[in-house]
Amino acid sequence: MDTVVASHITALRAIRCARRRSYLLPWNEIDEQEQQRALSACSPAARALDWDFLAYSGMVDADNPMAHILVANPNERRKSAHVSCHVAAATLPPCSLLRVRSGLYVASPELCCLQYAETHSLIQTLALIMELSGSFSMHETLFDEEQKADMEDDDGYCEAEQALILDELGAYLARAAGMRGVAKARRALRYACEGARSPMEVIMAAQYHLPFSLGGFGCRSMLLNYQLPFTRQAQAASGMPYAVCDAYLPSARVDLEYNGGYHDGRGARLHDERRAAGLSALGVQTIVVNNEQLRNIEALEAIAQTIYQRAGKRFQNRTKGSAVKQLDLLNELRRCFGLKAC
Repeated sequence: MDTVVASHITALRAIRCARRRSYLLPWNEIDEQEQQRALSACSPAARALDWDFLAYSGMVDADNPMAHILVANPNERRKSAHVSCHVAAATLPPCSLLRVRSGLYVASPELCCLQYAETHSLIQTLALIMELSGSFSMHETLFDEEQKADMEDDDGYCEAEQALILDELGAYLARAAGMRGVAKARRALRYACEGARSPMEVIMAAQYHLPFSLGGFGCRSMLLNYQLPFTRQAQAASGMPYAVCDAYLPSARVDLEYNGGYHDGRGARLHDERRAAGLSALGVQTIVVNNEQLRNIEALEAIAQTIYQRAGKRFQNRTKGSAVKQLDLLNELRRCFGLKAC
């Protein structure tokens, strides 16, 4: 296979597949010189691609392959039913490519987020940033409505090591000034929280963290999967040295917990009760959000009012059509992860 640089959805699929299979990204970072050489040598011709390896790596569908390839020169673009060529910016920022193997490169998570923002909405971009900066990964392709019919909301993803650091994404976007999608990616980054462990945690966090104008509840200063150390009194009440909070809001001293099906067992319930006792000893209120509540805007707003009250603030949402915006946001977040609308 000649030199190939996979980009856009092809690179994102590769990243998801690698995280799903290997837990982390096993590829090598490259310097600016190698990055420029790879782009200059990229051959987009269909005959140059090792389709079997691309399919094995999750980049393309074996039955109907389509590869998105990045080239440095517009003259290198080729028309093909199975290859879509994209021209790289005049100077891609450093850390834009990763080496999969000799002659095969993929767009880095940072570049993937930027490319994704070119053609996707703000909320879709935010969802991707929170997935890549979280400890979970979606399947290479999201399931359709028919496939999801017999699945639960907690299906369709797996645990994985964090692939993206938000501070590093911010530095990358600062170097990408003027590139397509950068303004939207920067805006999405402002609302992102890293550390989510599942799609449902992303949905819950984004719904509460985003501002009223976007359909959220404006609960800022949120820490996902935050390790809160226990005092001696809290340890005595719980028998634990600390608690890991799904979404901790320091200003309100509230721990938002998404309660998936795995919390239903007796052992899990006892653990949750001990944990809540320790948090209570710290003056932290645990608020559990279950799957049904995460489909109900009225229930979610009632919880938001409690959070505001504990923070000593008034809950005032003067956004026109706020109820419609809230439901639209919730449904868009769900669609980002292949889930059915409410």
